[in-house]
Amino acid sequence: MRKLLAFLALTLPLSAAYAPIGSIVFAGATGSTQSNITLAFSFSDPRLADTSHGGQMILVSRNGANVPAGMALSTDATCATIAGVNGWGFDGDYSNTAGSGHGHVNVQSLTTSGLTLTICKDASLSSYQGGSLASEFAATLVGAWHLADAATDFGPNGCAGVPTSISSTTGLIDGGYAFSGSSARDAFGGTTCGSAGSGTAGVLDVFSFTYEADINTSTTSGDIYNGGASGLPQFRVNSGQLSLDNANVGNIGTSGATTVTTGVWHHVAATFDAASACAGSSGTWALYIDGTQVGAGCKAIPANWTTGNSKFINHTWRLGDVNTAPSMAVDELKVYGTPLTANYIATEAANQLSVPAATFTASSHPKFQSFIF
Repeated sequence: MRKLLAFLALTLPLSAAYAPIGSIVFAGATGSTQSNITLAFSFSDPRLADTSHGGQMILVSRNGANVPAGMALSTDATCATIAGVNGWGFDGDYSNTAGSGHGHVNVQSLTTSGLTLTICKDASLSSYQGGSLASEFAATLVGAWHLADAATDFGPNGCAGVPTSISSTTGLIDGGYAFSGSSARDAFGGTTCGSAGSGTAGVLDVFSFTYEADINTSTTSGDIYNGGASGLPQFRVNSGQLSLDNANVGNIGTSGATTVTTGVWHHVAATFDAASACAGSSGTWALYIDGTQVGAGCKAIPANWTTGNSKFINHTWRLGDVNTAPSMAVDELKVYGTPLTANYIATEAANQLSVPAATFTASSHPKFQSFIF
């Protein structure tokens, strides 16, 4: 008797083990090898959808959203070991039906020659593989907002935003927020994340810092990020110049003749080092547009930036207006508790302005054809 036997493709590996399904090629570091640097990437493959939509992923809750548990990243092309990375995370635009989205990964070393990471998959895993909360960022991160996901804080402190008079819009990497007008703001966390008053610091009250954001502005002035009170740090575009201010008091420094052009996305950053011995007791500041340093100098540390100062009143950190109404889209805001180096910022800016897309291989599982015997 002739029997027709149909062998179906397996939907799960025979044993719990990672299999390589694709790769991501990252451009080289700018200037010198960078350690523990965060890089953005995009991905799209039906195998990374959940099992109920024909994919192979078991989902797990992460930052209030479901993301694939069994996806990992490694410098090992065979996926026998998960190496060379410190952690990874998924942005709020992950689609469990398409297996697509954006992510960030913290790599241990990125040389000037670049880096290839292998995408590894183990469909049997139901626990998150990317490490602890915020492990996709450098250890000095205090807050990270992708702004595609209701102002969720992807950093370690949970400073979720409270949006007012802003709307979702197309971002540079995933989605962003559109800020327009004097009421437009996104407040972070009240007295937990800002000062609790009487000289007590909140978790965002760091005065050696790096502020970073991707912005697309339609006007030559507008607030990006600030402490929400006079005398506190203010990061903004002012008459076309990128500016770090002591809010309502005066400039710390500006980008001078180098301006932020309107109508296109720019990566902007500001650093301040309060521990620097610049000019005796002063701090040092620097400003960056698209990874290029556009201003730097010495500045006496403002009195209100001292966390024990009696004038350090209740306040809330925010994106958007404190005294200059914005008209801009904002994406990928991050605050670090240290001044990042110029090479680090240049490398990160280049990555975000040209996010690499993963390239996927054919299915790692054989598809048996029907045969007759």
